[in-house]
Amino acid sequence: MAQEGIINLIAEFTERQRHNDIIVLTTFCFDPYFFDKFLFHKIRSNNPFSEIIVLVDGQQYAQAMERSTNDTGRNYHLIPIYLPHGVFHPKIFLFGSTEKKTATVYIGSSNLTMAGFTRNAEMIAKMEYSPENVDSTLESVKDFFQQLIQQKYILDPRAINAIQHLLGSLPTPDDELSDTDYIILHNMQFPILPLMLENLDQDSFSELFLLAPFFPPMHVFSKGLQNKLQSVRSG
Repeated sequence: MAQEGIINLIAEFTERQRHNDIIVLTTFCFDPYFFDKFLFHKIRSNNPFSEIIVLVDGQQYAQAMERSTNDTGRNYHLIPIYLPHGVFHPKIFLFGSTEKKTATVYIGSSNLTMAGFTRNAEMIAKMEYSPENVDSTLESVKDFFQQLIQQKYILDPRAINAIQHLLGSLPTPDDELSDTDYIILHNMQFPILPLMLENLDQDSFSELFLLAPFFPPMHVFSKGLQNKLQSVRSG
């Protein structure tokens, strides 16, 4: 039995996720050996008719090929995503059944690597959706993938068709039932920080805690963030 508050991603991928027909996995770093030898065959066994798509940062793609196997990219789509002025950094794992109109979404910090699934300190959120259980967060996930296609970061026709087919099959929340205690933001159209501040209740917080392994010089970071937060607090 899983410990409360802890998600074992290997168990989720190889045991719990079954009978999906389209699986889309995004990652910054990708370890082909880990995926091919430890995950893929179990995923395929539990989801025998699935279209599996892995989207990886283009710069990391070249490095990943150093650990490629004879199976890398053969029975699943392995697609590098190149951004002109940055890196492709989301970690979204989407398992969907177009027949049942259900989806499980994992969003967090884990890359598709052995370290990301085992040793590292990572955070992950798991959300399950069905026609009877859907909220507005699913629309944000769908919009993220739609933007990837519309902005031509994904060019593979078969992958595009599979993703669009899945997104089109997923339920849309009733406006009256779409309230949720959390929101999902992406920066495919607008920077995340302004979006975050727009969604904050100005009177609902007094402190902000950030967790990140990488950050700019603290005096630049602190001044910019403080100005942004101050404008919200005084607005």
